[in-house]
Amino acid sequence: MSVTDLLKPANKSRDTSQDNFTMAVSKELRGRKVDISEPPPAVQRQASRRPATRSATETFLIGYPSSSISGSQLPTNRQAFQYFLHLQSLPENTGNPKHQDLANETVEAIIPFWQMARIKTMTKYNAAQHFMTLHKKHRDLARNKGRTGDPGGKRSAFVLELDSLFDIGARSFRCHPGNREKPTAIKGEEGQGHQVLPGSEDREKGPHVWS
Repeated sequence: MSVTDLLKPANKSRDTSQDNFTMAVSKELRGRKVDISEPPPAVQRQASRRPATRSATETFLIGYPSSSISGSQLPTNRQAFQYFLHLQSLPENTGNPKHQDLANETVEAIIPFWQMARIKTMTKYNAAQHFMTLHKKHRDLARNKGRTGDPGGKRSAFVLELDSLFDIGARSFRCHPGNREKPTAIKGEEGQGHQVLPGSEDREKGPHVWS
């Protein structure tokens, strides 16, 4: 190593990492992608405990089931749906699964990503209802999957929705009044230095608080 190398400035300190991450989250919520360091450990552990399922089959418009939610971005609607399909295919859920229960479990796997991004979420119940709305749209389209063409462009619109963010951000922080398609970023507006994350409540420990 030369003297010149030794005199080069060190890498940026970790103090700026949160500011950079907040800026990235702001960009995501305006329609671009957010990078997070890695999938939450809880989701990784959950996936590792899953037993092997029968051969996966492709689902209309969705694709194949996925036993985990991974990647360096907040999950999309498609990822949420693929994980839901995986849960549905497990032996204990075959036959007559309760879609609401599976939706709850799907949301529980996604909320940790938002916690890592330090973004407030809606309650688990509302997030699950948000998924069930998506599920109903797919069910209605699947009824006519044998039909040629795409009357009204409903299929193509749904595919676009699948590849967009599975947005479970808290309502008060998702958008400005009168501009519902441009969610705002979370920057700790309360000024308390902590953010309670609705939807990540633990009945025994209470809501998670991030400093």
